[in-house]
Amino acid sequence: MKMALFAASINANAAEIDLHEYHEVFSAMQELESELFALHQAGEQHCRIIHGIGSGVMQQATHNALKKNPMVLAFEQESSGGSTIAVLNK
Repeated sequence: MKMALFAASINANAAEIDLHEYHEVFSAMQELESELFALHQAGEQHCRIIHGIGSGVMQQATHNALKKNPMVLAFEQESSGGSTIAVLNK
């Protein structure tokens, strides 16, 4: 799984879900779930989720949602701290 996360992290063309402009966590998590479903249906293998750095509330909510989502095999926060790579199951 580490190789899949690494490959996804260096893929400049990876699909992105941008949540960092949402002010409400609930709305952002609805968007995350909707986008993950669409990417999974489209056969995408991974995506980058931009949650921003800020207070860490959006990052925490994002990681909690990814842990519970059956379409997500693994995820890892990128070194920048403002985004997370997720590997999706097929």
